[in-house]
This record gives sequence, structure tokens and C-alpha cells, in this order.
Amino acid sequence: MGPQSPSGSAGAGPKVTAKIEMPFMMPKYTVEDTTQFKKHAQTNHYSSDDPVACEEFVEELLERGFRIQAIKHEGLDLPKHDFDKLIKTAAGMLASKRICAALGIKPDEEHYRFGFAT
Repeated sequence: MGPQSPSGSAGAGPKVTAKIEMPFMMPKYTVEDTTQFKKHAQTNHYSSDDPVACEEFVEELLERGFRIQAIKHEGLDLPKHDFDKLIKTAAGMLASKRICAALGIKPDEEHYRFGFAT
């Protein structure tokens, strides 16, 4: 009788397990921006499933002056209206932070006095 496998059957050979592949999950939001160097530009991609994190990233891009090439939702370019709305929200967040820092006030007071997003 030949060697037995751990399962107890003679000559059964190695146990084969099926590899389960997870389907590719497309991120809800993808932002494409460009960093300009002297002789070339570097395109970057940021992805998130969180809309607030996406707005905060766009705010950072605005603050640093990076060129925003595209904003996609589930792989498709955002419609112009939604793109503009996201940019406006991020710009309001940036303006609010700058006003708070410059005047030494809290976000609630800034919102009351100037009306930007808190």
C-alpha cells in the first residue's frame, strides 16, 4: 500500500484548493491632477469612496495650485454642473480656513460673518 495523505485516502495526492479572485472594485471618486515641472508634467490619480475625503483632496490641490484635469465618479467624468459644484465647495472650505487663520476666529463665527463652508 502506498503512502497515505493526511485525509486518510491512499495515493490521493496533494489537496488542491480553489483560488477565489475578488472582483475589481472601482472607486467612487477619482481625481486626476497634474504637477508641472520645468520640462515635463506628472499626472497623478487619487481615489476614494468617501465624497468628503474627495472634497478635502480637491481643496488641497486648489491650495497648492495643482492643475485638476478630471474628477470622475464611478469611472465616468462628472457632469460640468457637479464638477463645478465640487470645486466651489472645496474653494469655500479653503477660503473659510484662510479667513479663520487670518482673523483668528472660529469656523462658526466665520460662517456667520462671511458665509463660507465650515
